Amino acid sequence: MSNQQPCKDMNRLHAAITDIDCLSQQAFSEIAAAADLLLHWMESPEGYQRPDVIAAALSSISHKAQQTLENIGLEAESVGCEYVDLDSKRRFAALEAFKAGVNHA
Repeated sequence: MSNQQPCKDMNRLHAAITDIDCLSQQAFSEIAAAADLLLHWMESPEGYQRPDVIAAALSSISHKAQQTLENIGLEAESVGCEYVDLDSKRRFAALEAFKAGVNHA
């Protein structure tokens, strides 16, 4: 959870939550369907004759998950309610400080 101020406009917040729910339901349904199809495909010998189909399905699942992650983040950010990973920010700041120190050495 972030320590940011709460969202200010309830109508915008309501719309963002509705959009996030829609995005997540659609995407996770697609991901589940693709995974189920892939699992069934792997239960037949034909599945192992076409590793390219397995690879394409896994790539599709990965792409959909990443795309949904970004879209949900953008929706939350649009109303000032995005998640901020403070630990990650500190690690990035430490890396940048290290790089700056190495470049000056």
